[in-house]
Amino acid sequence: MDLPEYFVVTSNNQYYNHISYSRVSSCTGKTTLYCSYSLPLVSTVSTTCISSLYFNSKQDVHEHCDFRFLMNVIKPTVEEIYDNTLLVYKMNTLAFECPNKHKIVKGCNFCFIQIPCMCSLSTDSLYIPKKIEKCTNYKDTVTVLHPINLALIQHFFDSDTYSSILGDTTFTKQINIQIPSINIFNHSFSNIIAQDHNLHLSLKRIAQATLKQKTVFKSLSEPLINGDISMDDSWLDLNTILIISSLCVSGLLVIACIVLFNKIRILTATLLLLQKIPRSQSLSIPSPLPSFIYKHLATTTESSHVQSIFNTQCNPWPFVALSFTMTLALVIVSIYFFKKFNNRNHTKVVLEITNGLSCITIPIVTLSLCPSDWDITAPNCIQNMRISGTFCTRLHADFDNFSIVNINTKHEVPIPEDISVNPYTASRLKKMFGTPFFCHVLITHHNYFTRIK
Repeated sequence: MDLPEYFVVTSNNQYYNHISYSRVSSCTGKTTLYCSYSLPLVSTVSTTCISSLYFNSKQDVHEHCDFRFLMNVIKPTVEEIYDNTLLVYKMNTLAFECPNKHKIVKGCNFCFIQIPCMCSLSTDSLYIPKKIEKCTNYKDTVTVLHPINLALIQHFFDSDTYSSILGDTTFTKQINIQIPSINIFNHSFSNIIAQDHNLHLSLKRIAQATLKQKTVFKSLSEPLINGDISMDDSWLDLNTILIISSLCVSGLLVIACIVLFNKIRILTATLLLLQKIPRSQSLSIPSPLPSFIYKHLATTTESSHVQSIFNTQCNPWPFVALSFTMTLALVIVSIYFFKKFNNRNHTKVVLEITNGLSCITIPIVTLSLCPSDWDITAPNCIQNMRISGTFCTRLHADFDNFSIVNINTKHEVPIPEDISVNPYTASRLKKMFGTPFFCHVLITHHNYFTRIK
């Protein structure tokens, strides 16, 4: 897959290097090319995958080359390797038309065919015309040679079993090769996930997994879908962090209220004591002699203005009501976030509406099983979308040919005619309906979204 365009080697096979087509095209000459630049050469002691292939060193090829496993890539075709020698892939029958005779032979999956001069080749879908010039095979017989996939054998068998086989070894009969079955994982999301490129897998890792009778996964997400890898729950997500932060702030506010309540009580008691202390008289001796005559003082029942204020502040019921209100609000917020945290792992069918500037997702129906247990047909069109109600707002829409069927029980889930939305979302939808918008249906599971087609 990443072979160089040209591979150059000295006549004594001591040095080699790679060269690109652009540099070769800058050289002059026909039989012998003359280049004006100096090309650094690498000693054959330092082996690479390309040099090992050229020098037919199977041990170095197995060590340096990274062979890839491609699925559904090889198609029936015929390639000319050199004069009168063709490489055939996946052909059932081969028909030869020669000047003296016609011959039909059995095809092969992977073989070399040496055809005589002035003979044409026909297959089910290809035609190779007769070759007149540079023809070297003047025999009347068709020779079929079967090469061997040495790279595949090296990954599954011991070196003693292929010690006499090289990379260019061919056989007159097809070799019987049996390897363990390769189990490649295929998940149920493959029919709704668009894959626009062919995957190539490491042959070495496929062989290791096959010998251990394990499943071959093409990406890291597949063992997660299969359940072989579990998500680490030790890391907190954004919702959990917000819940914990809200609980901490609420707890600190409750503690602050209790501390302030105690401080106000202490301050009130101190002011009340200071208010009842009599004023101190002057220590200076008056000029007239004092007289000590006891008189009954009239008592008053009118309390001072300061005392009434502090008596009002010392009333504990406002603080009890405040604590109860905060505790109730904390419980409501905790229940809301707890339900929201649990509901996000369910399978839901949601409606996404966007006008390019903002996007709104509205749950349509909640499903009890995994997405692979439902056959969901997306609506052809969604019409008559409108909002009704002032406080209990609802979204109305007509879904054309929208169905959700359980694969196991064949039970069809009814699609609601209207969907409950909060007033804030309803106001956003009313503004969005006044502009060009686009909507489609999504399915979500474990907070992963994919579009239903």
